[in-house]
Amino acid sequence: MNKRIITFAMLGVLSLTTFGVALNKQSTYSEIYAITGYANHDGDTYYNGIDDSLTGDDLLSALRSLNKSKRQATVGYGSMGTSASGMFKYTDYDPNSVKYDENNQPYGTTIVSFYSGNTMTSFNREHVWPQSHGGKKVEADIHMPRPTIPSENGSRGNSFYVEGMKDPSQGWDPAMESFGKEDYRGDSARIIFYCVVASDQLSLVDLTYHSTTNKNPDNLMGKLSHMLKWNLQYPVLQREQNRNEGAEYLQGNRNPFIDHPEYACKIWGNYNDDTKSVCSAYLGKQIKIMLDGQKATEVTINNGSSKVFEANVDNETVSNVTWTLVTSSDASYNNDKITLSVSDGKATVTAVSADTAYLKASYSYDDNGTTKTITAKTKITSVAPVTLESVTVDNPKTEYLIGEDFVKPTVTAHFSDNTTQNVKELASFSGFDSVSAGTKTITVTYLDKSTTYNVTVSAEAPVLNNISLGNIKIHYSVGDEFVKPVVTANYSDGSSKDVTSEASFSGFDSTTEGIKTIVVTYQDKMTTYEVVVSNGSYGPETPTNSNGCGGNVATASIVLSSLAALGIIAIVTSKIIRKKKKMG
Repeated sequence: MNKRIITFAMLGVLSLTTFGVALNKQSTYSEIYAITGYANHDGDTYYNGIDDSLTGDDLLSALRSLNKSKRQATVGYGSMGTSASGMFKYTDYDPNSVKYDENNQPYGTTIVSFYSGNTMTSFNREHVWPQSHGGKKVEADIHMPRPTIPSENGSRGNSFYVEGMKDPSQGWDPAMESFGKEDYRGDSARIIFYCVVASDQLSLVDLTYHSTTNKNPDNLMGKLSHMLKWNLQYPVLQREQNRNEGAEYLQGNRNPFIDHPEYACKIWGNYNDDTKSVCSAYLGKQIKIMLDGQKATEVTINNGSSKVFEANVDNETVSNVTWTLVTSSDASYNNDKITLSVSDGKATVTAVSADTAYLKASYSYDDNGTTKTITAKTKITSVAPVTLESVTVDNPKTEYLIGEDFVKPTVTAHFSDNTTQNVKELASFSGFDSVSAGTKTITVTYLDKSTTYNVTVSAEAPVLNNISLGNIKIHYSVGDEFVKPVVTANYSDGSSKDVTSEASFSGFDSTTEGIKTIVVTYQDKMTTYEVVVSNGSYGPETPTNSNGCGGNVATASIVLSSLAALGIIAIVTSKIIRKKKKMG
């Protein structure tokens, strides 16, 4: 951006209707919005990364990204203060009280009040975007709050900005107040536009009123068409430039609508018929570079390949376009790594080897006797082609019953640049058949790569008949740990499998002597057996097997001998003998 000098005489060239703006044909946009050069910082290069062809949400998104990268920190609502010693001294100073700090940055010992322009040393802070409409989201950013005389601050409340109104439910216009200066309409609009850049949670509407509270803010502000009109009707003045410079000094970021008021119409000009009418004189024609029917801003082309671009002006394809390859700074691109050929108004870009260039389209047209040229750029990156190297299948279902539907597994594509992609929905599957039982080979194909895996289709799921036990430990000493027997599951199809690790065991207790009943459970089947816990010493264990039906036939003799060892059988026998004697 070139450094410019403001010309206040140009203010007379505007002829305004209710929603439209007519220009003197001898005037140009840049003349009307001529402003002073940047006193400090990087204002001359701040917007170099913003493509002139961007509009709507694309431009808003680009400005948000720029603001996020530039804003180092916010001043903080408290640090702004309510006296001339606070941070407002850098942004809202009276030019007649200017001093300079250690960095030669101007500041003031008195402050100018928002809306009236009166000087003061103590004040309130006006939320230009009211708190009840979401202003807290940006109140720490010094671009939004403004210092005001208390009586002036209270007159607005939380109203939307609406031309000619001074009513809580119909909007508020600073020019309707006795203290208000009309040209503060422009300042107000540009601050509101900035807030939408500073927070993606805030939005603009073309309404005069929206009921809300501090507890439940609606995050909306209006009236959009009137603020767009004010932005065009009241050019940027030196006080706004001073404010922008001071804010960047404190935070690192600028209000783009002070430097580029035209951005507002480029973003919101097509909101509705009223905004279109307001912005019609300023929107001008728009050019887009198109690829396959879509707007192209960044395109990657594999080496050895080409892509064909067209130009679109106001939604119509045009052929009288000048196509060039340039570098990021708009210098001519002089390299054979990316080449350009033009035919029938179309640009064919070919990637030869890895590099980056920009495809630029320039279109000239007559606007009421003035030749205007609009441009658009698309970033072109040429890269080595990425190839598909293999596909793999992850965790496939391998057991099916006859008649069961196929379940797609996750399919991963592996590429030459070491990236992967889930292509489950893009891959094809063949070989599955659940009509008959047997082993089936499934082939998975994505592009030119395939892999296979096997599945088993069974006639029906076998039923669990019972469980049986083996290698049972019968004798335990007090304090011994339990030894699991081998648990075998027996199925209706004659098959069996070891399920020891999946079975559950209960009833064992080696803290006391006696006979203990062990319950073994697997799924819905159960069996039991008994063990003996004593302080005695026994010979080798005799491996036994359960009958699988809940009892145990092989343990009887061992249990009896164990009971004898414990003295239990002798006691029982003596009682029986005594009873017989009494009966005789």
